[in-house]
Amino acid sequence: MHHQHYCAPAGSGEMSPWQPYPMPVAYCYYIPWCSACGQPVSSCCCDEDLAFDVPQELTVDGSVAAAKAEAVVGGSDDIEPVLEMLPAPGAVNPEVTLEDVDTAVTTLFHVVPIPAGYTVKEDLAEVSPGTRLRLTANGCFARLRWCERIEY
Repeated sequence: MHHQHYCAPAGSGEMSPWQPYPMPVAYCYYIPWCSACGQPVSSCCCDEDLAFDVPQELTVDGSVAAAKAEAVVGGSDDIEPVLEMLPAPGAVNPEVTLEDVDTAVTTLFHVVPIPAGYTVKEDLAEVSPGTRLRLTANGCFARLRWCERIEY
């Protein structure tokens, strides 16, 4: 079946019902919402405290040489970190260590060698706000993720 569309080819001189116009520019920004009434915070009349879960991550690329990074856990509640690991191709005995820096003796997680392929470790111990964490990787990529609860 043949359909005819009223669209003039470019430069034909014919008028098209679809006139070109400049595309609108979209601006993205975060608007906090009240969890109780579903309104923007600026319009909310609830007496509920506002809380946000803010995602955080600590990434170490130790695939070429041993590497480490540190971060301080913030927020108002304990966090439940998740550790992702990926050994470098051909790495011999890839290793990941997660430590509590302030105690200098508390190793929250240590594994050598890391199993082949992408691995996720979810059942790590909870960590309190204000704790400094150190993630060390050798022969692999490692990423620690968590969400910090911020209450207003």
